[in-house]
This record gives sequence, structure tokens and C-alpha cells, in this order.
Amino acid sequence: MSAPFTPKDYALAFVGLGMAVFPAHTARKTAEGYICNCRFGAVCKAPAKHPVAQFAPRGLKDASKDPAIVRKMFGGFGFRNVAIATGGISGIVVLDVDAKNGGYESLTALEAQHGALPPTLNFNTGGGGKHYVFRHPGSEIRNSAGQLGSGLDVRGDGGYIVAPPSRHISGGLYQLAEGCDLDTPIAPPPAWLLRLMQQSGGNSASLGKPTVANLVRGTLPGGQRNTSITRIVGHLLAKRVDPHICLDLMLAFNEARCNPPLDASEVAGIVASIDHRAFTQLINRP
Repeated sequence: MSAPFTPKDYALAFVGLGMAVFPAHTARKTAEGYICNCRFGAVCKAPAKHPVAQFAPRGLKDASKDPAIVRKMFGGFGFRNVAIATGGISGIVVLDVDAKNGGYESLTALEAQHGALPPTLNFNTGGGGKHYVFRHPGSEIRNSAGQLGSGLDVRGDGGYIVAPPSRHISGGLYQLAEGCDLDTPIAPPPAWLLRLMQQSGGNSASLGKPTVANLVRGTLPGGQRNTSITRIVGHLLAKRVDPHICLDLMLAFNEARCNPPLDASEVAGIVASIDHRAFTQLINRP
């Protein structure tokens, strides 16, 4: 299958593969650089990644596999990013490699220990990373961030990814990887990766990671900040801490413990990416 051209074409192609999709805001170019094309623009807390509320008011819960609905979601004027709901609804789990947080190095280390990943559908992300798409195993796979290694995230049940031909906030495009097209078979995750994915959604101590209590006591150098903050945020939200309070706590933690601190918008984006119900609350925050 040759690559389609428009977001609607891609969205319908993903639906043809059995995936559920919804539109997300994209990035638009200004004199100062790229900003989110939502009404919050440069101050958006999750730029070019959050759902278009007009068509997906409940976020990924509005992801659809109905071609008629998808045509309406991506019809009309304006470019929209394509988001795919992961997990059982789409029959996929995704290994998300974050280049800026050492994801490629972590993946190389895992492959050296366990063996190479099998050929499968994969995308280059707009931020320089990679999405490896695998067949869902039929049992729950939880989302996780950094538990397989620095810069390695799992997007499973209750998660989503941004997919081609979307535009990243850096200005880069999400694209099918070289030698890959939409006819590329989706492989099951190798046994070792499936085992790690199953562990990553459960007891992180089994993967040799420091406890959340230890994380909040230390200083986090570059390369550990994003994944560690992600774990702490996940812990707080799992304890039903209000996302506004969680954000305030993590902004203070970022300034006090991270060396150097992350950009405040990146911290806010972590909160929103873990609890998608927090998107609307965060982007409407004064």
C-alpha cells in the first residue's frame, strides 16, 4: 500500500488496519517558531498532542474505527494530527523510543542482552524518536514511561500515540520508517519484550528501579529527569491526587531537584500524557 497524503487518508488507512483514531491538535509555524494550533498557542501545556475537543471531547475515549465518523473528524479545512488509541481497542501495543532521553541507547542495550526486535510496522516521530508497533497479546498491557530503560515508554491499554503524517511541536513530521509501508506486517512482541512490558505496568521494583520515595529525595541529573518525573506523577495520580496539585508539586520538585530543571511546559505535558482526563483541566489552567 503506497503512503497516503493527507491526515484523513492516513486516518482511514489506520482504520483499515483495525485501529481506532481521533484528531489531535498540530503545530503551526510563527515568526518565533512552532506553537500549538489550539487557542492557547504558545502557552499550551501539551502542544501538538492533545485531542481536538470539537471531535474528541473525551479524548481517546472518542477514538473511532467507523470510516464515516473518521471522515467527519478529519474533514473540512485545516491540518490535524492523527492519534491512534493503543491497546486492545486497536489490537496494538507500542514501544516508544524517546531520542532526547537516551531511548536509542537503552534499546541497543536491551537488544544486546535479549536479541534484536523483529521487523514490524514502525514510524519515525517528529521529535527524532521511533514508534515500534506490535500486535496486542490479548491480555492487558499498561502504559509506562522509562521503566524498560531511560527514554523507553510503553503505550498499551488506555494510551495513544501520535502517528504519520502529524507535525511535532519541533516542526518535524511523523513518517513511516525507511523500508516500511502500511502493508508491513505487525509482529507480535518478542517474548522478552512482552515480559518486560507486562512487568513495567506492575511492580517497578522487579526491574531494578529505585522506589518513588528514593527518587523524591535525590537530585536528578539530565537523562533521568523526564523518566523519574513521569514515575512520580504516575504514583501521585494513581493515589487520586488532583492533577492541578500534582502539577504544582512537580513544578516545585523540578526546580528543587532537577539539574538542570526541565522546561515547565514539559513537566505539564508529562502530567497530561499520563492522565488524559487532565488534558482539559491543564490547558484551561490560568
